[in-house]
Amino acid sequence: MHVASVGARKAANIEASLAAADVGLTADDLAEIDRLTADAVPVAGASPEGIS
Repeated sequence: MHVASVGARKAANIEASLAAADVGLTADDLAEIDRLTADAVPVAGASPEGIS
């Protein structure tokens, strides 16, 4: 995973989220994501590792 799995407090939550790993993206899909996020501004803040 390259992003936080928000709300995954139990193994069952993670198992349910694993279905996303089976999603395939085409070159067109990736190009559209790049287009949509081209003007995105990185946001810094608390990370899951820093929250207790």
